Parts: sequence; structure tokens; C-alpha cells
Amino acid sequence: MKPKTKKQRLLNIIIALLMLFVTFVAVRFFGLSVPCPSHTLFGVNCTGCGATRMVVALTKGDIYQAFRYNPALFIFFPFLAVYLGFEVFAYINGTANKLNGKFVKWVGIISIILLILFGILRNIPMFSFLAPTVV
Repeated sequence: MKPKTKKQRLLNIIIALLMLFVTFVAVRFFGLSVPCPSHTLFGVNCTGCGATRMVVALTKGDIYQAFRYNPALFIFFPFLAVYLGFEVFAYINGTANKLNGKFVKWVGIISIILLILFGILRNIPMFSFLAPTVV
């Protein structure tokens, strides 16, 4: 397989951003979204439940409501955005990202553990304040 050129990698990023934009417009302005399979089928809130509503609330400038929809992802979002920014830059330039290593691996493992724990806790009645709520 022939390696991708910088132009092809940039085109891939632009296509991905266009897809995100179309999804954003469909959700924000037309109210279209995909229901959560775990909530629909089993009645439990997964770690990602409320994420779409969180993004929509952020675009409306409603920070507190965005936090109430999904506090864990609200907190993780800025860190994830910075990391993905580095990854996209490295992908476009065709270089290995300098952030890859033991530190990033352990941060990823700890993040996954915390998000799984969050997904479990938000379904326990004592921690119902973690479930997506409207204020």
C-alpha cells in the first residue's frame, strides 16, 4: 500500500470535519440525533449518555446545563481536544506524535477506568445526580 501524501491526509481531516459539521447541524438545528442503545434497550445510562445534548447546550452558551448532561465528558473534553489536536497535526505532517509513550498510555488507561466507573455510578440511585438531567 502506497503511503499517503500530506495532501491526502489533509483531505481526510477536512472530510472528517465536514461530517462532524453536518452532524452538528442535524442535531443543533433540526433536533435529529441517534438514541442511546443502552438506554433504549436496557434503561441504563451509559458513560456517553447526554453527550450530544451537552454539545448542543455548549453551542447555546449554557455551560451549567452542559455540565449537568454529562459531567465526566464535560471535564474530559478540553484534555481530549488538546490531545486530538496534537494527533491531527502529527497525522497531517506524517510524523509520529511526541506525546505517544508511557505517560499517554497510563493517562488513557486511567481515563478509561474513570469513565467506566462513572458509567456504573450514574446508574446507582445514591448517585442519581450523575444521570443526565435538565435544570
